[in-house]
Amino acid sequence: MGQSSINEGSTASILTSIVGAEAANRIMRTFGGETVYIPRVDRDSRDRIIKHEFRDLLSSGGTCMSSYRHLAEKHDLSPRRVMAIVNG
Repeated sequence: MGQSSINEGSTASILTSIVGAEAANRIMRTFGGETVYIPRVDRDSRDRIIKHEFRDLLSSGGTCMSSYRHLAEKHDLSPRRVMAIVNG
């Protein structure tokens, strides 16, 4: 599938922007036309990442509230949820 046949905003376009053209073409040749389930990152892994990033933000001079807000936006969560993860 050539670049000229990929519509901007299409699944193929998004896939290409994430993994690159060569890998996107291999994935499309392998799974083209099929419904493929892609699991989310598991919560335990996500929570470990958030806790690590929170510690890093604090050690680099960030405040608790600014760190909660930053991580909430980054991980598409509410600041309250990030607070619960960090303090849980």
